[in-house]
Amino acid sequence: MKRPKSLSVFAFWTGWTFLTITGLLLALLASIMIYVIFGVIVVELGPLEMILSPIYVLASPAAIFFIFGGVLGYCQWISLDRRNMPLRNWLVANGLGWILAIFILVYMSAFEVPGVPLLGFMLGPIIGFMQWFVMRAWNKRAMWWIGINALGYGLAAYIVLGDQTSLLGQTGMNYSHSPGLLLIAGGVVGAITGLGLVWPIKWQSGENPDPM
Repeated sequence: MKRPKSLSVFAFWTGWTFLTITGLLLALLASIMIYVIFGVIVVELGPLEMILSPIYVLASPAAIFFIFGGVLGYCQWISLDRRNMPLRNWLVANGLGWILAIFILVYMSAFEVPGVPLLGFMLGPIIGFMQWFVMRAWNKRAMWWIGINALGYGLAAYIVLGDQTSLLGQTGMNYSHSPGLLLIAGGVVGAITGLGLVWPIKWQSGENPDPM
């Protein structure tokens, strides 16, 4: 991944973190819009609602989380070397990663998997695994990215969610509907995954080195 000399490691890290926060907020807004659109479509179906409702049950969340992952992925892609991270591949990987992660977590929740933090540590690797299919073209040993995502999303869930085992949950306050939740979560995820990108990258102009 090649970067100009004028762009410092700190500037890249702060930019990546900021764009992750921004991406989560924009992704949430886009997802809400898709949800509303699907709701209007179902209402307009009238007599066909009962027939098409099973399709709606599957298509609606799939579309919502694909858009969510795609919007977040696009914001993060802005920070990446665009020559080595094709936009289309990156967006598809992020969209499919979020769909796969959410459906797996919903399936596992039926078995009463305990603890929101545990789900966060599971969400990250699934998303990171899908992103790895794109990142491996840049670095064949990019498996480290899966672990970095596990750490980022897991700690974000542990710190910010209104769970009894989380740091904020111990205050007895409900943060599950707080607008600041995504700001904090995005900051944690962005900061950790940003460090995961900064650490292996050799910041040398005119090269595309193997960061490992």
